[in-house]
This record gives sequence, structure tokens and C-alpha cells, in this order.
Amino acid sequence: MVKKWTLNCNVMRLFLINCKIEHLQNDDWTLWKEIRLEALKRHPEAFGGTYEEECLWSDEDFKQTLIKSDIFGAFVGNKLVGAAGIFVIPSQKLKHKGTLFRLCVLISAK
Repeated sequence: MVKKWTLNCNVMRLFLINCKIEHLQNDDWTLWKEIRLEALKRHPEAFGGTYEEECLWSDEDFKQTLIKSDIFGAFVGNKLVGAAGIFVIPSQKLKHKGTLFRLCVLISAK
């Protein structure tokens, strides 16, 4: 068991060394669309939306998702290999907390 965990840690270290995290912007909508639709297709149980619904979205719908949400992408080189959104609770008392949503990683990056 320890060997498998160590191997996974080494792979993760290599990934993190070569990985750059960026806040996705409106111009990143095509990258976001690709990773989002793949995630919905491969793991429909993990998301509130469905592939069947979101593959019918217009390009503008995907752009609006990035405008309305804080979604961060994990890049290896110029390739988006993962994404996650965060929602920060706007109340004064809870503004130190956030909720992670829309987490997805491309199969090729696992």
C-alpha cells in the first residue's frame, strides 16, 4: 500500500511542479467548454448539470459561466488539464468560507 501512495505522491509532485493555476477569463471559454463537456460525459453522477443539456448551450452560455463564476484552471504548458470553481459566501460573518464546485480533471492528466 505504501508504494502505491508514494508513487501517487511523486506523480502529484511532478504535476504540481509543471502546473500553473490561472483564473479563467471570458477568452478561455473554448477551453472551459471542452473540459466541462468531457467531465459531464465521463462522470454525470458528479455534477448537477447534464451533458445532454450543456452540449446544447450556445458559446455565449459558456462565456457567461466564466463571467458569473470564479473558475480556476490548471494548465500544463498551454493545455487546460483541470478546473475548479469556488463560491465565497458573501455574508460578513461567513466571508472567510468558500465552497468548491465544478471540479474536473482531464482523463489524460490523471
